[in-house]
Amino acid sequence: MAGHKRVNAEFVARARIGLPTGTVLVTLDEHGNGTYELVRPAAWDEIRVPKKALDAVSKARAFIYGSLAGRSPYNLDQVDRLLDVKGPMKFFDVNLRPPFADPPLVMDLARRADVLKLNDGEVGRLAHWVRTGESIPETPRDDA
Repeated sequence: MAGHKRVNAEFVARARIGLPTGTVLVTLDEHGNGTYELVRPAAWDEIRVPKKALDAVSKARAFIYGSLAGRSPYNLDQVDRLLDVKGPMKFFDVNLRPPFADPPLVMDLARRADVLKLNDGEVGRLAHWVRTGESIPETPRDDA
C-alpha cells in the first residue's frame, strides 16, 4: 500500500512474528495533562537495522532518534550502531515518559547528539540531572 501512495518503503521491515503493534494508553487529568503507558511487548521494542539501513544513514544529512528507542536492550544496541555512523547530523528527541526516563541513559544519548529537541519540562529535568549529578552512571558502559 505504501508503494501505491508513492511512499518509499525500502527500509520498512517486519518485526518478529507475534509482536503486536505498539499501543499507548493515555490518561488525562482534570487540567488536560496526559500521562502515558507504553504497553509491552510491542514491535517497536525490536527495531531491526540491516546493513543497508546503516549505509543509507551514512549518506543522509540527518538522523533522528529518541529516548524511547532505548526502552529495550535490543533497541539500544541498534541505536548505538546508528549513532556510530559518521556523516549525518544527529537530532535527539528527548521524551521523558515514565518509567523510561533513566537519567544516565538519556544524558548519554543527549551527549551523542548535535541537536536536542526538548519541551520546557524536559529542559528543567535535564538541567536538574546535570546539577545534581543524577545523570552519572554508577557503572560505566563497556563502550564509554
